[in-house]
Amino acid sequence: MHQDVCGELGTGFNVRRFVPYIQLHEFEALLFCGPKELSNVLQAPTLEPTLREIVEQAGEPEAIDDDPSTTPSKRISSLAPRFQKTLHGATTAQRIGLERLRAGCRHFAEWLVKLETLA
Repeated sequence: MHQDVCGELGTGFNVRRFVPYIQLHEFEALLFCGPKELSNVLQAPTLEPTLREIVEQAGEPEAIDDDPSTTPSKRISSLAPRFQKTLHGATTAQRIGLERLRAGCRHFAEWLVKLETLA
């Protein structure tokens, strides 16, 4: 993707500053890095073991999505129908913290490293 975009935009484009990121699945996968935080934000602490089990079965948060009916957002919504991505997602991600998100999501962490090299 990087090569294609840079090739289309030509020599005047700042190739170094273009760092694309394609989320392996969807944003909610990142929230599975913190089952405790997610269950607390949803005010449903009894969900924590179930959320942990989902991660264990998938092997890692970024791998939670083996079917259109089992996407991370659908899994969360099926357990907590009041889940709202923009409200609960942002709050949960903040509480988990960037270091744990990085530790749990390899692709996300690799993208952040690329961004950090721009500084």
